[in-house]
Amino acid sequence: MSEPRLRREDLRHHPGHVFVARGEPALTRALLARGALRVFDERKGKLVQVGVFACDDAIAAARAEVAATADARAASRERSRERRERLEARYQADFDQAVRRLFPSIPERDRLAIVARACEVGSRRVGRCAAAKALDPEPIRLAVRAWIRHAHTEYDALLDRAGAGRPFGRASKEARRAARQTIRATVDRVAAAWAAPSSSSLPAAPPAPPPPRPAADRPPAARPPAPTPAAAPLFARGLVRRRG
Repeated sequence: MSEPRLRREDLRHHPGHVFVARGEPALTRALLARGALRVFDERKGKLVQVGVFACDDAIAAARAEVAATADARAASRERSRERRERLEARYQADFDQAVRRLFPSIPERDRLAIVARACEVGSRRVGRCAAAKALDPEPIRLAVRAWIRHAHTEYDALLDRAGAGRPFGRASKEARRAARQTIRATVDRVAAAWAAPSSSSLPAAPPAPPPPRPAADRPPAARPPAPTPAAAPLFARGLVRRRG
């Protein structure tokens, strides 16, 4: 049987219970473990848990448990935070490498800005989607094109002019569509230039042979050594008597 959907006004039907508003997750968990009742309220058409109904003795025991485990929970939160930071740094480094691979000629300043903007935690931008975290090329290309659109075209200025006089200064969907059509050629051109192979990625050309030196600068050719005269026969030097 499903749990009843209690509201705050139902507290009168549960004598001995007290409403405890949400806000302390550890306390709420401890109260639910002691039989507390969930309390819901409707917000923007959805039922949202706003607190619990619990007895006084359960509240006192839960608060004592929360106080006793405060240090352990703080250490656990710190470990979780450090782990998330390590994973986020690794993901952004992988995203940066993927941008370099797909756009080898992209300027470093633009590449770093794209990674920071697309991968911002909680931004709901394309860099936070599951496909981007799997390093799918398509969301990475979309992130690069979005940056080109905002940083290298008049797209934002077109939207500002189209949104003048409208609620919150927002341009209509038709104006946004027209603005994207206007700057599409520029986005395509910049993206194609960034996707072209960079000079550092091309194979090095073989070194050219040195130019011939002028005759005046050439060192004189070495002359071959003079032949050494053959040694004279011993009898010619009077050392051996010729036989008749």
